Amino acid sequence: MKKKILLGLLVLLGLFIITGCAGDNGELSNDGRKKISFYNLNYLEPKGYSSDSKFGSDENKTKNYVYGEYDGSINLNYQKGKDYSEMENLYYNEHTEKEINGTTWRVMDNNDAGIQSKFYYTVYNGDLYIIELNGIDKYQTEMDDFIKNVSFK
Repeated sequence: MKKKILLGLLVLLGLFIITGCAGDNGELSNDGRKKISFYNLNYLEPKGYSSDSKFGSDENKTKNYVYGEYDGSINLNYQKGKDYSEMENLYYNEHTEKEINGTTWRVMDNNDAGIQSKFYYTVYNGDLYIIELNGIDKYQTEMDDFIKNVSFK
């Protein structure tokens, strides 16, 4: 009788482990990085960044997710109901266009306070998405790897 109870508990424990391990981790890529969603934007967790933070509010309909530090960071920004003018009125730089995984992004270079940055921004479903790559000159490989894996649902 004790063996049957013990075996039953082990089977239940095994089921919890098998079905529960994915939890909030989501899907993993071939190299073990998490696939993450930021509103409708999907991306692979960037390599080499140990710190991250989220901020923003529902009142102003803006959310941010930041990986890294000031001189080498990947910043994701979501602005509900905004369009390209939000970026283009703030920065008067020329932009180019680049297609990434079926989406056309506007790309703008910036050099604020000696930190080379690249902004990728697009409007998807009526909302503005901005990816700011700070320190692109120092972290080119990591940032290129990050940007080539962004897509929308």
